[in-house]
Amino acid sequence: MAVIDDIAGLKVEIVVGGQPLPEYDDDEDYEGNDAMRGQNSTSKYVEAISHAKFSIKYTFDSTFPYRVDDMAIAVYVDGKYVDSHVRRYAEFQHGYIAIFTGHRYQIGNQWFERELSFAKLSISELIGCDS
Repeated sequence: MAVIDDIAGLKVEIVVGGQPLPEYDDDEDYEGNDAMRGQNSTSKYVEAISHAKFSIKYTFDSTFPYRVDDMAIAVYVDGKYVDSHVRRYAEFQHGYIAIFTGHRYQIGNQWFERELSFAKLSISELIGCDS
């Protein structure tokens, strides 16, 4: 579960088949302000299975410290915008759980959702590498 030390009460998980995936640290990541990703960000890795469908679960528990009228939660996957929600602070006071299952889009007056899935993985060996 991705946790940012400066933001108590928030956890984010990548879920496949109803189970959160184990996360691995990004050796080049640091928590804090990052001009490319915004304030208070962190990076984690998960082991992906080609074409597996996944969802993103975020949980705010009652220790979540922010006291704002509205909060926007935006989801990006591989640096691309997927979806966002705006929630009232009152929804967070006793805990709040939400799950992003896909990218919502509109054609005409009709709304659709494209499920999130991992891309096809291509693994190759490096020739001449001593590691």
